[in-house]
Amino acid sequence: MKLAQELGTKKLTAKSDLKLVTGQINGDYQAKNPQLAKYRDRASAMAFSSNNFVLLHVSRDQNERADLLEKLANT
Repeated sequence: MKLAQELGTKKLTAKSDLKLVTGQINGDYQAKNPQLAKYRDRASAMAFSSNNFVLLHVSRDQNERADLLEKLANT
């Protein structure tokens, strides 16, 4: 998000298969861990400073790129 802001991106859509993360950033869930709450607050502030940021939850089987990156990292 920071790089997108620095580059002057008009619209940014991010996808994650981690429902907890997307729920916390989108305000659907609370972060109980204080350190995670700090990260959530930073990400939320960046997201809401740009009205054109969307964070979507997708299932792992619909997120081929992330699945491939995970497999590559584990080899």
